[in-house]
Amino acid sequence: MNIFPKQFRFSFIKNGVITYCKHGPEEWNDNVIKWNRDAKTYSILTKYAINFTFVLEDADYLRECFNTTGVFSKVRFNVEEYNTVESIYKSYYSGDLDFYNYEEDEYRVQMPAGELGYKITFDSNYDTDYEITIPKSLAVNYDRLILKNKISFSCDFNIYNNIQEGNYFFSAYINEESIYSKILSYQSISQSVFSNQPYTENWIAKGNGSVRLHIKFYLAASYFSIMAASKSNPGQIIVSLFNSSIGVSATRTINLIADPFDPSDTSFGYPVHPEGFGLVDFDTTVENGEYIRIMIAPKGNFKSISINNAPLSIEFDSRGKERKVYGIRPIDLLKELVSKATANKYNLIKSSLLTTSEVSNMLITSGDLIRNIEGAKIKTSLKDFFESFKVISGASYMFDVVNGEERLVVEHINNMFRNDLLLASVCDVRDFKKTIANDYIFNKLKIGYKDKNYNEVDGKYEFNTELQFSIDTNSKGNELKLISPYRADIYGIEFIIANYEDQDSTDSKDDNDIFIIHTGSNIDNHTVSLNRVLKTKNSPAKDSVFNVYLSPMHCLTRQIEYIKSLFKFSGETLIFTSSPKDFSMISEIGEEHNNVWLGADNILFTPIFYEFETMVPENISELIEVNYNGYVEVNTGGKIIKGFVHSLSENPGRKKSQTWKLLALN
Repeated sequence: MNIFPKQFRFSFIKNGVITYCKHGPEEWNDNVIKWNRDAKTYSILTKYAINFTFVLEDADYLRECFNTTGVFSKVRFNVEEYNTVESIYKSYYSGDLDFYNYEEDEYRVQMPAGELGYKITFDSNYDTDYEITIPKSLAVNYDRLILKNKISFSCDFNIYNNIQEGNYFFSAYINEESIYSKILSYQSISQSVFSNQPYTENWIAKGNGSVRLHIKFYLAASYFSIMAASKSNPGQIIVSLFNSSIGVSATRTINLIADPFDPSDTSFGYPVHPEGFGLVDFDTTVENGEYIRIMIAPKGNFKSISINNAPLSIEFDSRGKERKVYGIRPIDLLKELVSKATANKYNLIKSSLLTTSEVSNMLITSGDLIRNIEGAKIKTSLKDFFESFKVISGASYMFDVVNGEERLVVEHINNMFRNDLLLASVCDVRDFKKTIANDYIFNKLKIGYKDKNYNEVDGKYEFNTELQFSIDTNSKGNELKLISPYRADIYGIEFIIANYEDQDSTDSKDDNDIFIIHTGSNIDNHTVSLNRVLKTKNSPAKDSVFNVYLSPMHCLTRQIEYIKSLFKFSGETLIFTSSPKDFSMISEIGEEHNNVWLGADNILFTPIFYEFETMVPENISELIEVNYNGYVEVNTGGKIIKGFVHSLSENPGRKKSQTWKLLALN
């Protein structure tokens, strides 16, 4: 049996009660503690390499725990080191004993001590979806986008036998419509009528509010069959826009010319056709209750006029009726997820990123909540949460212990690599080696959000989609995928409301999708506005655009130091290659589809590993716990190099030299 090392003290902690061990674990003198940088979060994790073996009274204590609660036993193994300067014991290592790997015989009990209990529980349910009920305590006043709407008609006019001069209305048949608001009503008219006939029900468009219209009417020769009585004086056609309140509001004159074909039998008249292409367009405003029609007034002596399938379109910008969209702040959603994932055992979270940065102004909602479905929930996982905010804000996380309490720390990835914080200084190194860190070299980038196909005319202007970049290089690099599972597409939100208005029982493929909305100032204690501080210079939706802060290029810019580090050995320019949408938004940082110059400055690290062997400072565990994100300074014999811990080990019982592996600072 090993002699108890005087500089260490061991204990079991169960239900807050401390029981000090009578003997040290048999392997303590040969045990190795390892610290490794996590490939997912870039934080440093601690683990032991082998099991602990407990004997005599310590083994009996653990047998009793197992006999009472089996694999569900909750016992923390704690190691303290005696600090000779302060003459007190200070925490050295703490971890949950893993009763799922419990072994015992007549003389001993053996099992590993896991990493932090918070992390184990967190990781075991990392990709599990949970339903989060959203209280109606916070909402954004969604006052809609300005959309480009269009209604298309086919127009006919057919009258024979010596047409008299006068005013006539076209027949109009709806071909297709794309309208997302009730600001304009529309209908088909089945017959042409004279102006002195009743027309109160024969309108093609009617205003339900004040709306500016742009009307295009095509009267090309291919739509006409006109027989005039005189070849030398074929006449004119006056096309007018008729408004129910003011009568004729605009007119366009189309001159007719004789057809070069001269039939031998002119009893039916002479064929004529419009001069030129015959585009007729109007710009007008329709107020609430006003209706419009298209009117034709022949000028001349005609025997017949037949106009078939002449296309007419009415284009206008409009906004739908505003509504409240309920949601939850990111920090509150994370708390709910952590509580559910750990069965309410852990809930301590520290994050200035989620509470004081612009992320604190985000609202998380769902398709069902956008539709105002009764009892709507958010269904998501910790994995989707962190993958999304890694894209949006460069979020990373780690676990630490403060005053005996474990907590989850969520901060910007830059915080994992502090070039202004010294972790430790070492010298007397041997077997120094320098290699390329291939896992940290990338030459392709995908960033943004999964593309959505709306099949709507305005949907092509969505900017919160996926951008792809590459670097022209000979290096065999990796592809960096920063694609958010959460959505930020503004037209997606708009079309959910427009297409499922008053259809609470209709399923939608977007119902369970999670959306992020960038919010602004408070309207009252429970409602906030959309954040439209950042503007676009080319969006058809004009000043109604929001979520510009969440665009892929803005997301890229917010973590440019991290991206520069990963692409340092590939080149200096990320070349834009493609995006599912052709529209390239222009904002204060430029075009979304631009190339990105990386340069060589302001990087977090360089993709190079330094490996060597040297002694480990006696207080290394405490140093890593406090300054885990700091750099190590190494004197290699006159030359100073700096790097961040990638992997490190220590033999606390025998204090042997160990192998260090650093990720180069510069």
